[in-house]
Amino acid sequence: MSSFGHRRWPSFGSSGSKKSDTKDVPQASREEVQSIITQLNDADATVRRDAAGALRALALHADMKKLIVKCHGIGPLVDLCDGVDTDGRGAEAAARCLWNLAVDDDNKVQIAASGAVPALVAVLSSKGEERRGAREAAAGALRNLAVRPENRALIIEGGAA
Repeated sequence: MSSFGHRRWPSFGSSGSKKSDTKDVPQASREEVQSIITQLNDADATVRRDAAGALRALALHADMKKLIVKCHGIGPLVDLCDGVDTDGRGAEAAARCLWNLAVDDDNKVQIAASGAVPALVAVLSSKGEERRGAREAAAGALRNLAVRPENRALIIEGGAA
């Protein structure tokens, strides 16, 4: 386990492959992913942001994308995008994770069904230089979601077009 601040996160080590050209990919057990998802609801904004960042790193790996969704991670990430953090760092971390998750076609459907589109459009519409990263991440997530025509319609209805 690696430690970020006072929280413990899974160590993002090797996938177990012995190939020399294989990059290290983040791995975590179901229990570890569930624990991180629970931290998305923590009272401390830094803990929420760090948890979203840990999930974002995990979501770079196809198996981890599926596990995050199976562990019901989409809803808390959407809630974090909808959050009231003033600097936008929590929304940025959550939107970046959704961006990674939305690479998977099945996840695109589930993310849209979760109500993420209005939350991402709201982040995209936010003002201030400190929220620029959050806007960029929301745009990336919306771009991945827009691959599906039905999601495109939701995005347009949400006011992003």
